[in-house]
Amino acid sequence: MNKKPALLIPGIMIIVCMMLLVFNQLYLQSLFMKAIEVFMEVSINETLVIASDRFLHKMHLSFYLCMGIITLLLLTVLWIFRRIMVHVGHEVLDSKKELSHHNDRLEEANRNMLDSIKYARLIQSSLLPDEEIINEFMPHNFIIWQPRDLVGGDIFYFYPIVKNLTAHEDGLLTLEDGMIIAVVDCTGHGVPGAFMTMIASSGIRRIIRDEGCVDPSEILARLNMVVKRTLYQDSAHSDSDDGMDVGICFLKPQENELIFAGARIPLLIVNDQTIEHIKGDRCSIGYRTTDPYFEFTNHRIDLEKNMKFYLYSDGIVDQTGGEKGFPFGNRRLKELLLKYAHLPMNEQKKMITADLEAYRGKKARLDDITMVGFMVKNLR
Repeated sequence: MNKKPALLIPGIMIIVCMMLLVFNQLYLQSLFMKAIEVFMEVSINETLVIASDRFLHKMHLSFYLCMGIITLLLLTVLWIFRRIMVHVGHEVLDSKKELSHHNDRLEEANRNMLDSIKYARLIQSSLLPDEEIINEFMPHNFIIWQPRDLVGGDIFYFYPIVKNLTAHEDGLLTLEDGMIIAVVDCTGHGVPGAFMTMIASSGIRRIIRDEGCVDPSEILARLNMVVKRTLYQDSAHSDSDDGMDVGICFLKPQENELIFAGARIPLLIVNDQTIEHIKGDRCSIGYRTTDPYFEFTNHRIDLEKNMKFYLYSDGIVDQTGGEKGFPFGNRRLKELLLKYAHLPMNEQKKMITADLEAYRGKKARLDDITMVGFMVKNLR
């Protein structure tokens, strides 16, 4: 029922009642004027009392008639108003029930969606390397992995190239043949980013484990083709345009050497209170516009005792915060790493994480954050 026209009816009837009251007042006034004329023109055969009685009788009839009509109209208005209010009350009650039903359905849908995303996080976490196994081969390391949402578009990767292992008295294993360490920052974050990490993870595993490729620049070149072909982005007619930034290190303890190649992800090296910034190539992985035959650059670094290495996604340097809301930036990150470089790697993780959170303050997190730090103490 349309409530506005229905509510107009009582209003119109009230106006009619007011008009009748005014009309009755005017009518009584006219009767009074006529009474004066009657008194003046009364015939000889009529006495003044008879004329007065006639006038009062007419006055009473007029008054009772008007009051009866007004009372009837008021009762009608009240009856209509009550019916309207009852109807509106039923509609409100029905609306509340319907709204409550919709809220219940939305809560159920939201709960199911959250349960699905939580399960997706378990799946994504299962793709990540086991930190206990990492610590067996490389005890001096830390990993910061903080998706912006329950799932994210960043992953890290460790893969030991195991041929010969030497056991020490403390039970730790010495990596003799090498270790692949990678950080991957995929397009987007949340669920879309998580889908991309699955492509990245499976692609890197296949290239290293199945194809036996351990050269960082070659891994990036092959991964570029894998992403393009998987998403059909090797054609100009593809609907999608997604990709990733990747930084890969191949640690070779036997040769006291580390080889780094990056697709827009840099490597920071801290050695004796100095920091070196090795930029990755200005070419991402897998996008439609990415050259499928791009040749990525290998950077060779001679290992020195207590030299520390850091790979990170851009979620760290792009995060806004501080008093003026500026991005954290590479300069602050380098100062932070130099400040805590003397600490053990696990302590560095705590201090770096705390400082990043303090800088962010109450600002919303803009992107996923990933950083991998490592150090090789036992050199030949």
